[in-house]
Amino acid sequence: MKKILIVLFFATFCLATSCKKEESYRTFERPTWETTLDGYSVSMTCVMTLDRNIIGYVDSDDILAAFIGDECRGIAEYTKDKFFLNIVGSPEESALITFKYYSAKTKYLYQEEGLHSFASNGVLGVSDEPYVLQLSLVQ
Repeated sequence: MKKILIVLFFATFCLATSCKKEESYRTFERPTWETTLDGYSVSMTCVMTLDRNIIGYVDSDDILAAFIGDECRGIAEYTKDKFFLNIVGSPEESALITFKYYSAKTKYLYQEEGLHSFASNGVLGVSDEPYVLQLSLVQ
């Protein structure tokens, strides 16, 4: 009887742990973000890289963009291990920037919201020390 209880206990334990649900995240189609340069006379330059947990998934089809409000103000080019981005704006503007990153391999969308303000002729990161984006997964 004791052996049967032990076997039942281990069988129940094995079933309970093997049925654990894996975490699943919302996936997205590739965004069709577009920028308009009309009406903007200044820009801000950004050199960025991704957090070490995400950088391994970078693909040439990935896209990184900067938004002020709902308006896309710049789309990054990926060269080697960095994103190079020009964000357009007006001279007196100082609104917060939201960066959005789409991973083509995982189909996940990430964002960094409201950590930096637009600055006319401003710089965020340089080639030798790129800014590391603090991205969080969009659910």
